[in-house]
Formats: sequence, structure tokens, C-alpha cells
Amino acid sequence: MNRAALVATLLALGLTAAGQEKKEVKLFASNEKAGVSIQAPPSPGKDQLWEAKEDASGFYKDSALLVSHKIDLFTVEVNVQRKEGKDPLREGWKKPFEIAKDVRARFTAKEGDQEANFKECILNNEDQKAKLNSIPGAACSHKITLVDKAGAKHNLTQYFIICSDVLYSVTVKYNEESYKKYWAKEGQFILNSIKRFGPKK
Repeated sequence: MNRAALVATLLALGLTAAGQEKKEVKLFASNEKAGVSIQAPPSPGKDQLWEAKEDASGFYKDSALLVSHKIDLFTVEVNVQRKEGKDPLREGWKKPFEIAKDVRARFTAKEGDQEANFKECILNNEDQKAKLNSIPGAACSHKITLVDKAGAKHNLTQYFIICSDVLYSVTVKYNEESYKKYWAKEGQFILNSIKRFGPKK
């Protein structure tokens, strides 16, 4: 290859590499409107495999926050609801275990003419006195398996925490393999990183 051809080849490779440059992966996400933030764990290798996002869709559409693994199925998402009404603190929420029960029922309930998204909701475990260190308040958690119309299984652990007039719902989605790999370390890192703050209006 002559010098001119070599220079042209190197220049083309340089332009291709620049065009394929990886976008920056966020480890921290903060949703100002919802008043929550979350942290993704740093990966030990050169490639960052965890990413934090705001207003992203995971198991639920447009969650306030989402941390997900780029390769394996493991996501943590946070949703926030504020009690409506003239006196939300006095009107209050249902008990967290009642909220969890209602959520399980909705997974297999028909909505009008629409079939339910899941044909079965299996309750594997429930803790009516659960704690999520990062968010104080009355809490309940459950570990469930959802079976969809095609027979595929979806494994979730969910936390429902009531703090003043706010309901925080945290959903962790995984399969058996990713649960074993990430729940004890990275999963706990993410869950304990969730922080609440006053929302900006």
C-alpha cells in the first residue's frame, strides 16, 4: 500500500471510530419533579454495564427513575405518587400490605374489554414489615412470579413505602440467573442509593 492510500485508510478508520464513539453512560439520575434520585453501581471492567436514567420505561412505562444492566435482565425502577385531596395527610393511604395486595390483583384483572396482561400472579414471599434503608416509612414488600399469556414467567420484587403523603413504589425485575449474580451486591447498592428530596414545582 502506498503512502497516500495508507493515509486515506487511516483517516477513514479515524472518522468511523469517531462516528461510533460511545455516548456517556450515567451512573447517577435525579428526577426533580418526583423528588427522588438513584445511583447505578460502577462496573469493575473498562465497560460500564449499569446505567441510570430518568423518565424511562422498564417493567412500567415512564418510571421516575430506572437503573438497568445492559446485558443481563436486572432492573430497578422507582415510581412516586402523591396523595391527592384537600388534606392528604389526614385522608391517608391504605396500609402498605393492602396496596401490595391490590397491585397483585390488578396484574390478573381485566380492564373493560381488554384481557389481563398476566394470567397468573404467584406470591412467593411477602414481608409486611419490610424496610428499605434509603426511604423511611411504613413498608411492605413482596416477591412474585407473573405468568403471561404465552406462559413466560416474569420475576419481581416490589417495595411499597408510605412516607407522609407520598407512596414510593420500587420494582426490581430479574430472572433466576441475574438474581443470583446481582441481588446481594449490586442490587442492594442500587436500592440503598435511592434518596428522596423535596420536589421542584
